[in-house]
Amino acid sequence: MRFSGNILIFIFLALSFGKTLAQPVPSNVEFLDNFSQAGIFLLKSQTDKALQCYQRCIKLNPKSSASYYQIAKIHYDSGDYAAAEMFAKNAVDINSDNVFYLRLLSDIFIKNGDIEKAVKEAAE
Repeated sequence: MRFSGNILIFIFLALSFGKTLAQPVPSNVEFLDNFSQAGIFLLKSQTDKALQCYQRCIKLNPKSSASYYQIAKIHYDSGDYAAAEMFAKNAVDINSDNVFYLRLLSDIFIKNGDIEKAVKEAAE
């Protein structure tokens, strides 16, 4: 089952990269290396190292919605909902069509007790 979970992660990342790779990136190789390394660190539960890699990705490509989403998810999973909300909003601002981003933002609003925002976000 773990193998299937890894496949789903990589499928999600591939779909997320659809918009990211189409945008001009100063160093695609460095960006992809950092993004890949971050995914490996996540699989090893080394979230601090993953965060560093995703933050480098954002420096290389500030329009990388997938990087913002991954950082938001790490913060959400650790219970830091304020930071999670900030990064999730960035991801949604860049790519408002991604249902994973919208779902995470709604979940954050629910955790913060703001049901109205969660319902509004889910309806959009």
